[in-house]
Amino acid sequence: MVGLVDFRMHPIPLSDAKLRNLKPKEKTYKVSDSGGLYVEVTKTGSLLWRLKYRFEGREKRLSFEAYPAVSLADARNAREGAMVKGRTASGKGTGQRRRAEAERILLVQSSHASLSTHGWQGPA
Repeated sequence: MVGLVDFRMHPIPLSDAKLRNLKPKEKTYKVSDSGGLYVEVTKTGSLLWRLKYRFEGREKRLSFEAYPAVSLADARNAREGAMVKGRTASGKGTGQRRRAEAERILLVQSSHASLSTHGWQGPA
């Protein structure tokens, strides 16, 4: 069977016509585009852009706005921007950055509390 393509391995990218024709079902379902980008079709008929990726071996998801507020081209550009931003980031995921910032704030607060309990009044 030469020439046959397994579309599960190589999905056909989405088009605006296909997006317009997506209908809600009993359960929420996904329709893939490429590079981890997909549209999630909810039971109410909303089309929500999502990006699935991996960070440090864990699966993560980014959410974009809904279609048609964000066009297919804009969603693809957002995916590319997210991928570039991820490659140039300091190597920490959003959750790790938030935890590090929270720890820094707690450290500063505890330092100030420690100094004030020992009688230090700050600069005059």
